[in-house]
Formats: sequence, structure tokens, C-alpha cells
Amino acid sequence: MRYIVYIAGAISSPDAATLLQNIHRFSVVENAMIRDGFAPINPASDATSVGLGGVTYEMVLERDRALIERCDAVYFMKGWKDSPGAKSEHRWAVRNNVLCVEEPEDGFESAGFDNIRQAMYDKQADFENKMVHFDWRPDGYQNGKW
Repeated sequence: MRYIVYIAGAISSPDAATLLQNIHRFSVVENAMIRDGFAPINPASDATSVGLGGVTYEMVLERDRALIERCDAVYFMKGWKDSPGAKSEHRWAVRNNVLCVEEPEDGFESAGFDNIRQAMYDKQADFENKMVHFDWRPDGYQNGKW
């Protein structure tokens, strides 16, 4: 099963060189996730569309929120806490019960994305442990009794 993972982090910057560096970092993480068996969503792949054709930052953020709701997890790259957009995405993911995973301090290169797999496993196990199993039917027959 391929987990759909939204990549979050700082993208925009008033400095063009930093913007390009941020976009490149998203692409590196996206490609590594693909190689590791995930289906990543990279919002930086169209970061330059803001301002073109009347597209506003708020419109892009709304689109990204809709994408996050459909993901299995959101992967927050190092430095995400310095980004107002990424912090907003974090609040949205938490509000919508989407798993949030932070990039390790030593980077994803050290262990791949095992932290995402482990978190998904833990989330599934937690869900299964909370399920209540009983036989119930609309006619009132429940657990072998009327």
C-alpha cells in the first residue's frame, strides 16, 4: 500500500535564491519518498503559480488544505516552524486528524522514511485497539440475545 504523504515546510521567501533552494529541497524529499514507496504530494511543484492569473496565496492555501484532508500523513521538513504557511497546514492537519510526522534532526537521509511507516502502523494499531466489536442488528437482536 502506498501512503499518500503531503510534504510541508517553508517555500516562499522574498529572496529568489532562497525560494529556489526551498523548491529544490521539496523536490529532493519528493523523489526520495517516491523511491521509498510513498505517493508524495509536493506543494512546491507549483509554487511559482501564486500571482499568475489571479491566483492568490490564500487560494493556494485552501487548495493545500483540501489535499491534506485526503492524505494519510503530512511530513514536516526541518524549519517548518519558521513558516506561517506550514504552521497553518499543521493546525489544519491536527484539526482534521491527519497524522503529522516531523523530519528527524539528522535528516531523512539517515533512516529513510521509517518514521512515517512506524507512525502509520502505530495509528492503525491504536485505531484497532479502540474498536468495539459486537453483533448488532436493527431488529434488536444483539450478542446472541433479543
